[in-house]
Amino acid sequence: MGPPHSFDAAVYDGEVTAPFARESRDARIQLAVVVFAALLVRLLLAPRYFGWEEGDYGNLMMIREVIDSKFTWFRSAHMPGWYSLGAVARLLGGGAERGPALAMTMGFSIASVGLATALARRLSGGSAAWLVGLWLVFQPEMALYGASTLRSPVFTCLGLAALVLLLRGRQAGHAVTAAAFLVRMEAFFVFFIPSLFAWGRQRGRSWVRLLPGVVLLAVTVASWQLYISVAQGETGPFFAGPLGQNRPEGVSLWDFALNGAATAWHLATWTLPRKVSWTALVLAGIGLTSVLSGFGRAGGRSVAGYGLFTLGFWLAEGFISQQDPNHNLYWVWLMPALPPLFLLAGVGWQWVEERLSPLPRAGRAALFGLVLLSAAPSFLSESRYQMERSEAWYRPQLELSRWLETNARPGAGMILGSIPEVWVQRRAHAFRVTSWWFLPPSLKEKPKEQFGAFLVDQRVDYVMWFAEEWTEASAFAPWLADGAPVQAGPARLVPVDREDGYGWILYVVERSGEDPPPRPPAFGSGAVVGPGWGA
Repeated sequence: MGPPHSFDAAVYDGEVTAPFARESRDARIQLAVVVFAALLVRLLLAPRYFGWEEGDYGNLMMIREVIDSKFTWFRSAHMPGWYSLGAVARLLGGGAERGPALAMTMGFSIASVGLATALARRLSGGSAAWLVGLWLVFQPEMALYGASTLRSPVFTCLGLAALVLLLRGRQAGHAVTAAAFLVRMEAFFVFFIPSLFAWGRQRGRSWVRLLPGVVLLAVTVASWQLYISVAQGETGPFFAGPLGQNRPEGVSLWDFALNGAATAWHLATWTLPRKVSWTALVLAGIGLTSVLSGFGRAGGRSVAGYGLFTLGFWLAEGFISQQDPNHNLYWVWLMPALPPLFLLAGVGWQWVEERLSPLPRAGRAALFGLVLLSAAPSFLSESRYQMERSEAWYRPQLELSRWLETNARPGAGMILGSIPEVWVQRRAHAFRVTSWWFLPPSLKEKPKEQFGAFLVDQRVDYVMWFAEEWTEASAFAPWLADGAPVQAGPARLVPVDREDGYGWILYVVERSGEDPPPRPPAFGSGAVVGPGWGA
């Protein structure tokens, strides 16, 4: 892309002139300040944020699976990239479980902020880079998920890195796009086409020049499809399961379309402003309109292509899944759209800034400060909401999980779900942990006496019942929903802990003639608060 246009000719007899040297120095200082701020914010959040959901914890379990298989087996519903990187980090970290994976994800999150800041400076100038960089430092999903063990920060960073490389005319951008696909399969829909578009705009629209990128991306997709078809024995395209998993059933095509359109509308007009602020959306709209009309430096239209594809796919996910607009799946699905959206907002600010040039410098600075800070209420309220939710819903499950693996009897059987199921299995142990999903299907059709006989036969000590339908607990044991003691044939199930926000009840299983299993403290009710990540 080259340096900003006002300094293109700032070289004389091999000597860099003062304006260009000053610009280079200012860019380095700006980048260092923003990156340090991103690091500090994420370090402060990491011990205080207890996750987006069970995904943060399940990722640690899947790292162990990758290591146990010597990097030969991966779950077909989860792309192998993050777990492979996490497994390497764990091996390099001496076997520590959360720390290396957290550091790896945090590093990618910080890199996203740095890349976006540098790109914004080239596209729109220094003030726009401050706007983009600082907004990405504090934006709730970028900050909170960058302080977790989720995959999306890595996925988002790879997509942005590919854009930067492609704008610089580097074919390596296609390889990075392929790597993004191996982290989350959404890259197939949100990154592949804009990556080819970005390359075409920079290097000409000749199909011959596009061919290497097309081939590389196609081979990567075909290789993953071959793996899940041959090694996993699954039929159908790789994306069929995940796309259909959250799609509503039993509605007419017309009602489906109406409900989908309503969901997408609420995502665009209610969820998105909460996440990024109306200021950012207005500036992004100005930026999109201006780059399409030819305003700005080279690369703006490529950024617009990334923004339209990532945001459009997010709205399409809402159209298909039709969850409540405040469902947390939409929060994590939004992440790839955030850097392009803010980059367009940076272009929008550049357009506004040029029209403010008649104002005194102090007036322009004051207006910039107001614009920068106008996003703070949205960022603060949404961050507080998510942190309070994680404290109330996910921390008790973490505390209970730690208690179980420390205090349960050796070899104890457990029927678990959500965070406890995957947390206990993140390391080798002597417990016999079973998910509700993997219980014999015939138990759904049997009375509770049969279920109790199964618990006694399998020597199960703990049953953790969940209200969430996806856990299958309500399908197997709807009679546990009341949270009262139940005599189920030869087994007596006694409730010992519960948390009604997320919706779970822990039962101990008492078997005649045996000592009852150890009972945990009341983590779910909040009567006892454990050490959190400090344990």
